[in-house]
Amino acid sequence: MQVCLVALCLVIGLNISASSGRLTGILGMDDRIALDSDNWPWSAIGRVYLPTGGFCTGAVIGPRHVLTAAHCLYDHRRLAWFTAGELAFVPGGGEDDPDRQAEGAEVIFAIEEAQYRNVAIEQPTLNWAILVVAEDLAIQPIPWRVIGPARLQDSLEDGKATLVRAGYSEDSADRLSAHFGCDVSGISQVNGMMLHGCDATSGDAGSPLLLIQPGGAADLLAINVAVQHEADTSVGVAVPASAFDEAARNSILRDASRTATH
Repeated sequence: MQVCLVALCLVIGLNISASSGRLTGILGMDDRIALDSDNWPWSAIGRVYLPTGGFCTGAVIGPRHVLTAAHCLYDHRRLAWFTAGELAFVPGGGEDDPDRQAEGAEVIFAIEEAQYRNVAIEQPTLNWAILVVAEDLAIQPIPWRVIGPARLQDSLEDGKATLVRAGYSEDSADRLSAHFGCDVSGISQVNGMMLHGCDATSGDAGSPLLLIQPGGAADLLAINVAVQHEADTSVGVAVPASAFDEAARNSILRDASRTATH
């Protein structure tokens, strides 16, 4: 789906570009490489399966909490959101193990009674959702981090950290792929989204942008949701952690409180 807002177009359903013959969302050369998804933080990234047969990427941010793009969870045939029970999550390294498939129990959106147009078009910083699965995932969650563009740029320029976008692309659905060393342009003054130069295509919606430290520590800074076309350039668009920070914390705390009372 391509949506035009003011002077920009957001390509939400990424696919093959008719004009170039290449995958939409590959910004120049294809810099994605395959990764071993058995190792953390890659093991905390997986696929959110939809009842229609498709999938998006999700990242484990809590004991039962998987962060993904909200627009992925909309059924365009029924014009309604998929229910939690229709969704499932398979973490990295568990692609061939049905015992690792986690069934959905609850879906948390940015706003109650969210409408597709709200999250995908009018207020794209609402384009996130948390799938709470039925059982603990027994996977170390990836912590998220709210960071300003200036501080992030300093970290990247000083070589203290590397920006990585990792997800399950539709053209290589059986393996995790990532773009290491991609850049961030800043925060859009139009819609508050993080603009980046990381390669991502169909299947990668919801995939995390991670800040990887030399020692291997990782922080989730944003989730990829679309590509923005403006004049003759294209740039990746991601929901920054500031958009879901409070809701994610509250969701995990509520879950921990319920667990403690049982």
